[in-house]
Amino acid sequence: MDDIEPNDTLSSGFSTARPVIFLAPDVDIVVNEKSGDLWLCHGKPLDLKLTRAEFAPRSGNLRFFTESGESFNMGVTIREDLRPKIAQAKRVTMMYIPGEEIENMIFLPLTITAF
Repeated sequence: MDDIEPNDTLSSGFSTARPVIFLAPDVDIVVNEKSGDLWLCHGKPLDLKLTRAEFAPRSGNLRFFTESGESFNMGVTIREDLRPKIAQAKRVTMMYIPGEEIENMIFLPLTITAF
């Protein structure tokens, strides 16, 4: 987050209309509205070895892929107003924050898809 400038706006990136089914109820997506940088903060550890992510701006679908090729849908729809911003991003920063400090952080390449 070192590249956040004072005038940048950060927004929670998902609609709560659907329940979170992939990670946990204590997950938040943060988007830098200027750069499109995407951070996913979660409070429970993942038992998966994630290797990459895909985002479909039309549907707002965010999927994650494992080393074995399995894919998982986030289970939330990214808000429509943030989709063009996220479509500029090149990676997802995932931060495991079980308390008040980041315990683990990984960077996943992000592919933007047409569907």
